[in-house]
Amino acid sequence: EAIEAVDELAAALSDPAPKVRYRSAKALSKIGIGASAAAAELAQAYDTADAETRYYVVKALANIEDAAALAVPQLTNALSDENPKTRYYAAKALGKIGKEALPAISALQKASTDSDADVRKAVAQAVSKIQPRS
Repeated sequence: EAIEAVDELAAALSDPAPKVRYRSAKALSKIGIGASAAAAELAQAYDTADAETRYYVVKALANIEDAAALAVPQLTNALSDENPKTRYYAAKALGKIGKEALPAISALQKASTDSDADVRKAVAQAVSKIQPRS
């Protein structure tokens, strides 16, 4: 049922009120793959989002898989976010994108030494999906 609200939630990502943007990103992250129509708005929202909203933007992008391919630059930037959960979901999203996330490889390689074990694991999985060994 929440899928019916995706367009409105996507539009709310550019609302002037930070709390509205936060709640919209959080709701889209919970909708999952059904929020794929909001991928462009999520990618655009990342650049101006506060730390808490960035987390949900990246989590939403990780949940919508291939539709997040247009957000590779934002997801690449998220690999160096202060929040390890945001970094984790960025790596997870890049892995789901696969070969289209090739521009993120150098940032992923740098993130392979992240201080958080979950991030390192997600990075290793992402690299193996983006550059599979032959």
